Amino acid sequence: MSDFVITASVRGANASPACSKQAAPKFFVEAGDFRGGLLRALVFVVLLSASSVSASADESGRIAAGTPLTTALLQLQKEGLNLVFSSQIVRPEMRVVATPRSRDPLQVLGEVLAANGLATIEGPNGVLVIVPRSPAPRLSAVRGFARSPAGTPLAGVSVGIPERRAGTTTAVDGSFQIGQLEPGICRIEARKPGFVPTLLDHVALDPDGVTVASFVLQPSLVEEIVVQPSRISLLTDQAGTPAHLSREEIETLPHLGDDVFRTLRLLPGTSSTDLSAQLHPRGARRDELLILMDGQEIYDPYHLKEFDNALSIIGSSTLQSVSLATAAFPVSHGDRMGGVLDMTSLPATRKRLRLSASILGVAIEAGNLHRDGDLGWFAAGRRGSTDLLGRAFHLEQPAFWDFFGKADLQLGSRQSVQLSTLLARDDLSFSRVTGKRFKTEYDSSYVWAAHRVLIGDALFIDTVASRSHVHRDRRGSESDEERAFDVRDRRHLDVTGLTQSWTLQATTHQLVSGGVEYRHFNAFYDYAGSRQFITPLAELRAGPRNGTFGFKDHLASDQTSLYASDRIRPAESLTVELGCRFDHNSFINDHEVSPRLNVAWAPGGSSVVRFGWGRFSQSQRPSELMVEDGDRRLYPTERSEHWVIGFERAFPVSFAVPLSTMRLEAYRRSVSNPRPRYENLFAVFDPFPEGDFDRVRFEPVSASATGLELVIRGRATSRASWWLNYALASTTDRIAGRNVPRGIDQRHAVNIDVNYNLGRGWNANAALAFRTGLPITALTLTKKRDRNGDIEVVPVLGPLNGERLSHYQRVDLRLSRDRLTHSGTFRLFLDVNNLLGRQNVAGLDITVDGEHNLRIGREYWPRFIASAGISWELR
Repeated sequence: MSDFVITASVRGANASPACSKQAAPKFFVEAGDFRGGLLRALVFVVLLSASSVSASADESGRIAAGTPLTTALLQLQKEGLNLVFSSQIVRPEMRVVATPRSRDPLQVLGEVLAANGLATIEGPNGVLVIVPRSPAPRLSAVRGFARSPAGTPLAGVSVGIPERRAGTTTAVDGSFQIGQLEPGICRIEARKPGFVPTLLDHVALDPDGVTVASFVLQPSLVEEIVVQPSRISLLTDQAGTPAHLSREEIETLPHLGDDVFRTLRLLPGTSSTDLSAQLHPRGARRDELLILMDGQEIYDPYHLKEFDNALSIIGSSTLQSVSLATAAFPVSHGDRMGGVLDMTSLPATRKRLRLSASILGVAIEAGNLHRDGDLGWFAAGRRGSTDLLGRAFHLEQPAFWDFFGKADLQLGSRQSVQLSTLLARDDLSFSRVTGKRFKTEYDSSYVWAAHRVLIGDALFIDTVASRSHVHRDRRGSESDEERAFDVRDRRHLDVTGLTQSWTLQATTHQLVSGGVEYRHFNAFYDYAGSRQFITPLAELRAGPRNGTFGFKDHLASDQTSLYASDRIRPAESLTVELGCRFDHNSFINDHEVSPRLNVAWAPGGSSVVRFGWGRFSQSQRPSELMVEDGDRRLYPTERSEHWVIGFERAFPVSFAVPLSTMRLEAYRRSVSNPRPRYENLFAVFDPFPEGDFDRVRFEPVSASATGLELVIRGRATSRASWWLNYALASTTDRIAGRNVPRGIDQRHAVNIDVNYNLGRGWNANAALAFRTGLPITALTLTKKRDRNGDIEVVPVLGPLNGERLSHYQRVDLRLSRDRLTHSGTFRLFLDVNNLLGRQNVAGLDITVDGEHNLRIGREYWPRFIASAGISWELR
């Protein structure tokens, strides 16, 4: 029989990942072959249609087992696949071996072809050409499982073969498989944060076979039972957990500057401004969030401070995992009472080379390119391009860079030493003819060394020594018709720390842990400022209004902490963790005892109830004096109490019911003795906020935050996924016998994210945010005549934060594409913030005109911000 082709003129589709790629056969390339067999093709289609039996599809429309393969392919053409195949390739005797499990046409195609030894290649215009599957080369594969000593499967374990530059990560059930390996002798290693690395030497890989290599990883922190509520995990895959974002989701979310901090505002219980990467956890102040990088506290984690801390000093591509706890965190974390942002960097054992460039900067990351023995390393550096953009558009020219590096030395199978460093710098210098001049410099450096050892099979000891340095130099002046100020602010902070923690798995159902922390703070201040206000609105100010003042001094303090916890599992469905923490501050001779309790109860295999209660404290560190506002006092330690209860449920995977997971959580956080703070009532932000007329002092006697949060995740189709969270919250200060909403209070907050895989490596993600308008204080003017008969204007404030701005709405979009090549993976992205160009009110611009009338204008967040970038990563 002569060769002929069947085609269908319908929309294109993508090749299934399971289908192999081969060279296009001649019958597809040569158009003359098609014309020569056209008549025979038409006759074949008519005869085939007439002979097809009604049993080719079941009652639901699915292709049934036993259906002729040609009939199945014609049905798939009707469903939208653009197929081309030959009768010599798809022979009449071929049948559908088994009813396909998938309903997606592309996946169905892969199933029915694979059972008959066929595959597809992609031709011009998205045409899929059916070809014989190439015979598999004589290569080896490794598969197995990673488990804990208790037999629990471990997901997220990095399994690699350094000599072959191959590796993978274990799935949810702990399984892994590495294929396409050359036969021979090799070494296989398994690593996971919180577990001691495990090595298998002299593993023989035979051709045409699969080698089984399973691992039992000894815990450096015994396998974790998540008992704390209000915890959200990012950059990790935690199946069935509603409040988490995986690495793939983070990479597809709209976020400016490759900054994972900027994605946090989409999570429940968090809020931030359009410009800032810094956030408020559940209504707390920004300084109440503890930020950790590989266990080291980062005291100054932000770039572009003159722009409201617009970026963090840590790129998301350098991180292995991120978790955010907004309440009831364990006793191992202390001295901050609002939340914990815990980041873990990529392992130093992974081979990595990545180059990236975007509108905001360039970056290079490398690690373990030529590994030698048990020493691994990883380094990442970024250089911002904001100064170049400033020169191009005649704007401010902030420059910044940061560097992170670490080296990991394995001392046998039971202990390791790790050395890490994080460096960052910012510079800004500009002047204008209007009289505004700024010159600022910020430096920070962190160096820490960790020794981790497993003694026996149950005791893990982690010892960390660290040295941190934070320096800032702010100099600025401004003079206009309403004010004049000059500021010189030099200060630095040095912190020396030593911590040690112990974790003991007493039994299979009991985990005992404890630790000791010591930190020495040494802060230096050299502040001098002068102010002169002409506007009558300066009567609103707290502290010095006119004149010159300064402060120069050294402050030192020792902070010592002890903590212990006992986690038990009295029943398979119940886990209880009871702990207590002790903190002592030498500067004010203050000490705090903080008991905490967390409970997790799993009444069924798909539901979990979590409860958390605890007391938390936060000291004012020597570097946190509010000298810019004329306040030189160090206040007593603040105390807070958290109550949280939450319910989680996982649903069976089904496109008919697109709901996959759900979390509902209620919380209350109360602060008995909050320290005073200074805020600007109307201005959005200012590089020198102490120089504004609306700088006022808030002095609450107590504070509270209550709320209800709902998180829902789902998947509508194989290509479309979504998640939604809603928060009903109230954050207030008790001031002068009245509950005053905080300036960041958002009664209603909704975030919706929809992700769609467009095919051919393209992806689209849209994020919608809605917020209740922020509180604002009403202002009026009272006119009266002084003793000389002149008109005197007196500003009068209404109830503090008694009114609100208009509601906030925003839609962001990210388009990205991944392209695989023989050398690596290219990724392109385009971000558009505020796609619809909505004018969201940021604050008020208040002036008094020459007629002594109050003029109130609105300031808005940017209407439209676009950014783009490209990256390449070695495969």
